Amino acid sequence: MHISFAGHGTEFVCATTDGLLLFSLHASKPRFNPLQLTAENTVASVQQHMENGQFVLALIGALLLKDETLGKTCMRRMPATSIPVASSSVPSAAYPTLVHWVSREIVESPFLEHSLLWAQSILVHTNEPLVGHTAKDSVHITPALKELYRAMKTHKTLQSLSQENYFSMSYLLKNVPSRTSEAATTSQ
Repeated sequence: MHISFAGHGTEFVCATTDGLLLFSLHASKPRFNPLQLTAENTVASVQQHMENGQFVLALIGALLLKDETLGKTCMRRMPATSIPVASSSVPSAAYPTLVHWVSREIVESPFLEHSLLWAQSILVHTNEPLVGHTAKDSVHITPALKELYRAMKTHKTLQSLSQENYFSMSYLLKNVPSRTSEAATTSQ
């Protein structure tokens, strides 16, 4: 076993036969989970999970690798019905990363509806406490949620335009007589 301490003395690392273990005294830093470092979690294994249709496992693998390109590919290929399952299966340490990816996806992706499904799912179907004294990683979650809010706010124009179109179409459908009622009145 080998132990090394950081220069400031608040963090240390142990190399053991069980693996690499990192420890920190800072409460604001996320807790390190040594089980996340496995030899099986590689880019190739994530791509293999995607090819096999195991999109939830692929996304979790991409989150643990913190590979944004691979993660966005997983998110785009995931069926809409699997999104709630995926968002509730994300490990606590990776949840802020997923929120950041979804925020960027809303702004950058041409698949707006799919991205908004992700946003809805990570807010509704999550097991993570988002606010309050129970939010352990609020230092990381709060900026991620603010980024998500800003990303969704950029589409405010689209929202107001779609609402105007909805009300205009509703007005036209209610006030314009249908062809079947016109045909019935002309035949009498």
